[in-house]
Amino acid sequence: MSCTSCLRRADWDIFASTAEASTLDRIESSIKGHILMALLTECFHFRAEDWELRPDEKPAEYLVDIDFDLDLYDDWIKPDGEKVLRASKLTIGLYYNGSSSKELVQQWVADKPQYEREHYDDRRPESLPDAESGRSWVLNRMCDNPRSILRQIRPIEQTVLYDFEQKPLQCDVELDEDELCPGDETEVTINNLLDLGGAQSREFNRIVVHALEGKILGGTPLDMDPEYKAFLVKDGTIKFTYKAPIGGGVPSDKLYIYNSCDIARSDQYHLSRTETRDKIEEANVEIKDCYEAIAEINWREVVTERGERSFSGGGGSSKQSREYRREIEATFHMMFEEAATIPIFMSNEYYEYYFVKKITIANFKATLRDKVYNYSSDSYGWNDQTNTYDGRSTNPRIPEHLKKMYEMGQMMVIFDAETKKAKAVLLPNPGMVYDFTINMVQVVIFEDSKGRREFSHENTEHNEEGLTVGIVNESNSSSPTSFQYSPDTLVTSGDGVNYMAGSGKMSNDECPHHEKDYTTCKTERTYSWKFSKKLKTE
Repeated sequence: MSCTSCLRRADWDIFASTAEASTLDRIESSIKGHILMALLTECFHFRAEDWELRPDEKPAEYLVDIDFDLDLYDDWIKPDGEKVLRASKLTIGLYYNGSSSKELVQQWVADKPQYEREHYDDRRPESLPDAESGRSWVLNRMCDNPRSILRQIRPIEQTVLYDFEQKPLQCDVELDEDELCPGDETEVTINNLLDLGGAQSREFNRIVVHALEGKILGGTPLDMDPEYKAFLVKDGTIKFTYKAPIGGGVPSDKLYIYNSCDIARSDQYHLSRTETRDKIEEANVEIKDCYEAIAEINWREVVTERGERSFSGGGGSSKQSREYRREIEATFHMMFEEAATIPIFMSNEYYEYYFVKKITIANFKATLRDKVYNYSSDSYGWNDQTNTYDGRSTNPRIPEHLKKMYEMGQMMVIFDAETKKAKAVLLPNPGMVYDFTINMVQVVIFEDSKGRREFSHENTEHNEEGLTVGIVNESNSSSPTSFQYSPDTLVTSGDGVNYMAGSGKMSNDECPHHEKDYTTCKTERTYSWKFSKKLKTE
């Protein structure tokens, strides 16, 4: 008959005895034979002492120690030359073989009490007990009669080992999130690993976890199927990460938790070789349809300033001119993941919210060209000075603190509840920093009574500058209850469902250097965006 529960094996470990050396082999063999017959069942086996463990074979889960103490009278000899027995004692220890040091499971003792000489006064000398009698007595009490110690605990795997091992038969499974998008991850905690009686499972037990559709990230992949992952119970709490299946079309998933019969140390029998036994729990995961989106923002600013003026009188004259142009172009790419859809019935709108997953700089350039000219003359001579500034940007970047701030933010798409088409898209206003180097060349030419002279000077300046881009036109609504949006955010092209785009433009005559009395200034800003979404599949 085959074993229907967990098969357990025991190896003989230590045999100790005070019997005469010449009889030890025979006594050891006899005692082991009696113990084997008393404990052997379909699910508890002893391995032969000369057994050589194969590389792919499980080690024995238990060890058996034997201590046979035989106390004989040295000065009392039977007619056949055998010494008379004073007392005998047989101690059997069962140890767990999975700890760094042997762990005692249970110990059994059978003994024949010590008798003094007066107890044997009425016995014929040839019938007095000897060493063989001492062995027979303790074996009878330990193994050989139906009410002996070891036969009372048959089958040992149920009466002793079950309570010692405390194999988990139930547990709790907690998911941080039980409703996920395809490809999402969540932490899973398994705890309250209890045996049939409600006791905490022992640390050496093993648990195997399998996801029907998704993946278990963590644990040790099993040789028989790497999608099954093994864990040690240890302190009773097991944590790992579950990843939802990719590709879409899977409305739900299941996590299955199994126990195992394997209790050997992981360095003796690797976790990858763990075999599943009983399913003890399962957990459901809902896989919802989720949208992911991408967006592109293009932003451009051009500031120009141009003009000249002249003065004369009082024996002299002067002239000033300036030609200034600063240009900034930036393109940002953004990735989003849908967070929620919220209806706003009062305004006949509904909103789709998206979490910001990533913002990157796709393109950036900042340039400066500034030429300032000054001329003056009088009766003593004349002076001509030209300052030229050239600026270039390098190393555009989004600082880490801004990345973290964006990742905590959201964006929103506003839909018309009747047409189900997007009306406006409110994207984040991304910020960045960059290094800006300005090279200045100054040339001075003047002439006086000493003649004509010319000087030049160069200087380089390095700065870190910041930029935040966004809409260039604000909403024209002054009412706090009005649901109007900046014209820059309105959807002006696309299908209004999966693709949409918009733009804005502004210009004014602000001067960057407050020299409007003789220069003409113009600032132009353009802002355009594209937004598209699709069902998330990974």
